Amino acid sequence: MTRPPFLFEVPPGADQVACKGCGAPVYWILTKKQKKMPVDCHAGAGCQTPTTERPGFGVSHFATCPQAAQFRSPRPSSGAA
Repeated sequence: MTRPPFLFEVPPGADQVACKGCGAPVYWILTKKQKKMPVDCHAGAGCQTPTTERPGFGVSHFATCPQAAQFRSPRPSSGAA
């Protein structure tokens, strides 16, 4: 059973930019922990592009980008050998 994607709110008037990996249109938001995250408002059910008057909704672009792996930071090794 698959769960529905979690939707993130994109503020009204947010600027659309192209993903540097795949070229898809994305919006950058700040998460609750004040981290920057790209959001894809064109990914399907429940997604909505923001306007100047109302917010939009989308899924994390890390979940939809075919080039997401190139942007991941390497995890530190545990040092145990």
